[in-house]
Amino acid sequence: MTWARELLAATGVAVAPGIDFDTENGHEWVRLCFAGETSEMEEAIRRIGVFTGRG
Repeated sequence: MTWARELLAATGVAVAPGIDFDTENGHEWVRLCFAGETSEMEEAIRRIGVFTGRG
């Protein structure tokens, strides 16, 4: 959950912590929603990449 909060604060991109969906193994995952304009999704993925050092 901390990583999701840090991502939101740093990038403005919200993700759902995986722990919300799988209490046993969800700490390793996040859930994304792609319901939006393609350009918005591309920008969100770009920001996540920069945040993680992969973009």
